[in-house]
Amino acid sequence: MKMKVRLALVLLLAAYVCLAALPTLADEVYVATSSGGFLEYNTLTGAFTVLGTSSTPLFGMGFSGGVLYANDSGSAPTTGFYTVNPANGALTPVANISGSAISLAGVLTAPVTGGTLYYFDKSNNLFTINPNNAVATVVGPLGFSVGGGFEIVFAQNGNLYGASHGNLYSINASTGAGTLIGPTDFGITQLGLQAVIAGDGTLYGFHGANMYSIDLSNGALTFIRKTPDPTNLGVFFDGTPVLTPEPSTLNLLVTSMFVCMSLALWRKVTSAGA
Repeated sequence: MKMKVRLALVLLLAAYVCLAALPTLADEVYVATSSGGFLEYNTLTGAFTVLGTSSTPLFGMGFSGGVLYANDSGSAPTTGFYTVNPANGALTPVANISGSAISLAGVLTAPVTGGTLYYFDKSNNLFTINPNNAVATVVGPLGFSVGGGFEIVFAQNGNLYGASHGNLYSINASTGAGTLIGPTDFGITQLGLQAVIAGDGTLYGFHGANMYSIDLSNGALTFIRKTPDPTNLGVFFDGTPVLTPEPSTLNLLVTSMFVCMSLALWRKVTSAGA
């Protein structure tokens, strides 16, 4: 009896270690479209749900402190910064983004599990954004020109990337320095991407209604599928993964389950021995 209990405890411990090590790779992403549509989109299957309509098209989105933030397409100094209701896309203004010297709209992003809000624009600098007042603080120069179809995004590997003028760059989030990875589509067409979205462990780029996976080693694109009808919904402008429990939360849950089951087995052993 005791040997069986020991074996059960060993198996439970092994299951705990395996589950705690599992990454959280979201398939579901929130997407803002050029017509103001707000969707939930499955990057693996292409299935989508229209959640609502935002009052203005959104250029960038990211979670910070469990709140979804976004910026619109307005030119500075009237680039709007908002909180977004994930249930329906409704916007609540916070302030206009301030702190950049350029009079053009930029794009914000955040790590896939939420965190610091980052922003870049045609000043060719990387910024952080204060979610309380929309003040942009310079991190450092990118070292490349922002333009064409441009986007900034965190991949699920935790690294920050930028797309600009048909090229893909890695960006050091601490210094702002960009490093060229390669031209999207091997530079044959200098394909500009109006949106880059992280989903299911892959970085996806969007040009018009076409969706591509991005090879992070060289920037090459592989066609995946057409996105939902752009005539009615508009093309994808930006997106961010739907928040899933962070690994620490999952670890706590699994640990609690392990402790409860262990206690139950221990009671069974002590009862049998009484």
